[in-house]
Amino acid sequence: MAYRSYSGSDRRRFQRLDVDITVFYRVDLPLSARILVGNQDVEAAMLNLSSGGIALISRYNIPSGTTLLLKFTLASMNKGGEVSLYGPMEIKGEVRSSVKWEQVSYRLGISFIDMEDKDKIEIARFMQMAMTRRKVFY
Repeated sequence: MAYRSYSGSDRRRFQRLDVDITVFYRVDLPLSARILVGNQDVEAAMLNLSSGGIALISRYNIPSGTTLLLKFTLASMNKGGEVSLYGPMEIKGEVRSSVKWEQVSYRLGISFIDMEDKDKIEIARFMQMAMTRRKVFY
């Protein structure tokens, strides 16, 4: 997991944290996108996380503007090696971009919407912990 800040042409509103987290999503709206995927939970790989959204790899080309229901769990380890879990988090997100990724996948950029304060706090805590660990270990 790497913490990075972007600059220049790839500058973002929120700093990103590279992660490898399983995320499940279900298409909420519009109906045409739900028909494309089916009314099912789809497993995907989260590439990065910020307090404003995520990037994930999906086998479906979900159109921009589509609303997704996202579900994932954050895991952290304290200095003593004890692992703690937060989740599953259930957050609504809007697809902002869908770009072809390799031959059979798409990279979706998703912005969080209607997020609960407790989830915002936990994501900020998770990112801060990762940033602090990076300073210690690198």
